[in-house]
Amino acid sequence: KSKYIENGKLKLVFRELPPNPRLIAVTMLARCLPRERYFDAYTALFQNQGAWVKIQDPGPDITRIMTDLGMNKVTFDQCLADGAKAAQLNAFTRKTVRDFRIEATPTFFLNGRKIFGRKDMAELRSELITAIDAALKV
Repeated sequence: KSKYIENGKLKLVFRELPPNPRLIAVTMLARCLPRERYFDAYTALFQNQGAWVKIQDPGPDITRIMTDLGMNKVTFDQCLADGAKAAQLNAFTRKTVRDFRIEATPTFFLNGRKIFGRKDMAELRSELITAIDAALKV
């Protein structure tokens, strides 16, 4: 981030593509936070995914994460009850998957080159850095 994005060499476009109701819910919650807390939400959710991704009742853990980020119970409940927002997110996800031919997450596009698939973080980082460095030489 500091080497490429913060200095203006690279632009990051982040698109959520939640594949199931649980991930749709946390995506909606992240979007309901103030804009400056959005990526804080994703950082906290990824760092704590063992506590909420595969357990039977993730509600308390997700509530704790969102509360720690400043979301109150009223906003939390209103956000999850917003059917129009859920429908909008589902439509956006379907269109993005179709338009960009997304087959797996994470998927990155760098100057039109698609980088995707199940890779470990070291392999993905290496591939991204190589592609970024090559694109910056053009």
